[in-house]
Amino acid sequence: MKKIVLLLLFIGAFCVRASAQGEYVGPKTRYVDGVCYKTFDVKKLNLEVSASKKNKKYGSFGKEIFFTVYVDNKQNDDLQVNPKLFKLSETKKGVRREVELYSFSDYSKKVNSFIFWWYSNYADVTETVKIKNNFGFSKSIEATHTEFTGDKKQAIEEADKYLEGYLRRTTLSENTEYSGFIVGVKSKGNIAILEVELDKDVYLFEFDLENNE
Repeated sequence: MKKIVLLLLFIGAFCVRASAQGEYVGPKTRYVDGVCYKTFDVKKLNLEVSASKKNKKYGSFGKEIFFTVYVDNKQNDDLQVNPKLFKLSETKKGVRREVELYSFSDYSKKVNSFIFWWYSNYADVTETVKIKNNFGFSKSIEATHTEFTGDKKQAIEEADKYLEGYLRRTTLSENTEYSGFIVGVKSKGNIAILEVELDKDVYLFEFDLENNE
């Protein structure tokens, strides 16, 4: 009899753990100032995501999707937020495929290359240099090279504006909040699906980018 009871307790504990670590679909939807927000409000956390095809403050660099992510840790334990575990896919005509979701490092490189190109101002600089031949005699010649003469400080400050608030790996202590944005590649599909993995659970957010749904 004791063996049966212990077995039932073990099975029950396993079932609870298995059901707690699964896939969540069908979040609640609300609109604020025309922006679509989708929310999962479960026992241990509140997770809300919105999506748009451009950065509301600064625009975008090519075809991109901007996701704002808000996490409220309601459990009495730490919660790890690791954007590297997030995945982005898109569907077109019923076909779904994974597309790139930028890490902070990769998006920093993209932003910096665009910003420095925008502020670029290069000039040919000619200066006199001395060279030596094989016999040790030196002579002066004129050499020309290209230098960046733009405002590097202004370019760096501008790039920092675009990167401020980008989602990074962090640990949320109990009853704390975290928000930021993350950027993915916008390809040919109109339906974007963001998979947010937190504490081994996966939350699916599907957005119709054309109809703002």
